[in-house]
Amino acid sequence: MVVTITNLQATGPLTIPLASGRAVRLGPGERSPALPDADVIGNAKVDKLRSQRLIDVAAVSDASQDSAAGNAHGGETGKTHATVDERVMRHI
Repeated sequence: MVVTITNLQATGPLTIPLASGRAVRLGPGERSPALPDADVIGNAKVDKLRSQRLIDVAAVSDASQDSAAGNAHGGETGKTHATVDERVMRHI
């Protein structure tokens, strides 16, 4: 599955470390390009940023994965999002 991360801060950039060893730097309100969910699920640093309400992690629906992957700057492309928590709950 593919996810995106959105910086919920009103000011200042955020650097988000991923499980793959890479990091994503997002400005205020900016959305990341499509990322593998393995980079965020179980990532303690991402979980901490989510609990502080600094970021939102959303799963990209299967129908829009191609358009999300092609949208490197994270602009609106009509994606349908479900939070990762909702996706995890469906598998429990």
